[in-house]
Parts: sequence; structure tokens; C-alpha cells
Amino acid sequence: MSLMTEELKTRPSGGLQKLHHWNSPKRQRTLSLTDEGWDTASELAMESNTNRSEVVEIVLRYIKEEKLDLIDIRKDILT
Repeated sequence: MSLMTEELKTRPSGGLQKLHHWNSPKRQRTLSLTDEGWDTASELAMESNTNRSEVVEIVLRYIKEEKLDLIDIRKDILT
């Protein structure tokens, strides 16, 4: 089943790390984001009925799968 057709599920907080649709355990990490980046992640999470962590996971995996050039993307966004 493709990820696009599969219902997005959030990871329960606390307790044991469980494997979910990513087939990999999730762990708490630390990121530094601008306020705008945080707000954008929050908006996207609300729109897709998920959480910011899942938004970041999806975006990162999509970038990798599509072999997108992050430097070019950043240049386009900043100009």
C-alpha cells in the first residue's frame, strides 16, 4: 500500500519505541528551526492531522527519494 493512500498515524507518546509504518523505531531528537519553519511544520501537521515529527520525516524521505538538490531549493526560496 502506498504511503499516499495509507492513513497517517502518529506515534503514541511515552513507553516503548514501536515500529510503525516507517519500519523503524522513532527516537526523540533535537532540531534548530526558525520561527517560520516551526510555524510551517505546525500548519502542515494540522492540515494533515499528524504531528511535526511526521512532517519532517515525510519531507526528508521525499527529498531523498526524489534526489532533490537542497542547495538549489534553498536558493530559490531565499530569492
